[in-house]
Amino acid sequence: MISENTRFHWYIGPVCDRLPAASLRQLAQEAARARGDGGNEAADEVIAYVSAHQPGALTAQLRALWDIRPNRHSYYASWPWRAADDAEVARLLEVAGDPSGPDAGFAVRCLQETRRPEVLARLPAGHGQLAGVGFGRDGDGGLRRLHATAVWHLAFPQEILDQWASRNPLRRRQPSWPVNAGSGRQHLTSGFLDRTCPACGHRLHRLLRLDPVPAGLGITSRARVEFAWCPLCGTFPEAGYARHTQDGTPEPLAHRPRSDRYREPGPAEDWFIPQTPVELVRLDERWRRQDWALSNDRENLHRAGGDTDRRRDRGEHHAEQHRKAEAVDYPRHHVARLVVGA
Repeated sequence: MISENTRFHWYIGPVCDRLPAASLRQLAQEAARARGDGGNEAADEVIAYVSAHQPGALTAQLRALWDIRPNRHSYYASWPWRAADDAEVARLLEVAGDPSGPDAGFAVRCLQETRRPEVLARLPAGHGQLAGVGFGRDGDGGLRRLHATAVWHLAFPQEILDQWASRNPLRRRQPSWPVNAGSGRQHLTSGFLDRTCPACGHRLHRLLRLDPVPAGLGITSRARVEFAWCPLCGTFPEAGYARHTQDGTPEPLAHRPRSDRYREPGPAEDWFIPQTPVELVRLDERWRRQDWALSNDRENLHRAGGDTDRRRDRGEHHAEQHRKAEAVDYPRHHVARLVVGA
């Protein structure tokens, strides 16, 4: 599948989605061998997918991948090292320990991707991009997680899933889209709140209402919480509604007036699904980490809890949104997807 199709790889993601773990591990090994023989875009695609969803399949190949550097110009070039073993971590720490070395910066990025507190604590001073891998520092310099580690995916009614799959067939029977059968506790997504945006006056649209907040999600200061956004201001980071009153009602993070010249010409409501009951479902380990770009509109990115994979230049903002939202995957990249399901 890889060696015969070195440049055509659109099918790689959908195939990998449906492979069992053992087969995906075997494919990852084949991709690493093929990439060692020269440039191979299909192999790069497999390595990127596996590094996001099953990085342990690449652990034995990491030393070879270090020399090959697949996807070297992408933001996920360091992701294969998420499951680096102790020997590889020790090697990377040695490389990172020489700041003047040509590979020191990449070694630090690989070490950050392990997301192991004992490894992050040993990184050279001056490399502070911890927020991009889900960590921050307390006032005394100690590490702390910015989010809960557990992940719940939103399960939608079958008719909503069928509607979306009719527009994007690659979503049909994709494993990250559970069906809400109505048997579990129901929460709400979409629909409108009886509140308006203080910046533009538009009514607020619901991202997710958790009533009550499920145990283990990481939200401990509120029994009920509701996440919302403004369809007109939603592309601006200061317009996120992730601060909450004592009763869980959303409030804006900032009150910054906006000019009418930024208003969209048509009603944003045309995009939305109606108010919809959803269930929070725990999927298997493969879907604990997902990437907005690599998912390519196939995967279910409607999720609560867990860390996120983002381009590093925006990781700090997103992690701060996570901290203020306390657990829900709320950054603006996913706002339209959560509400619209486009």
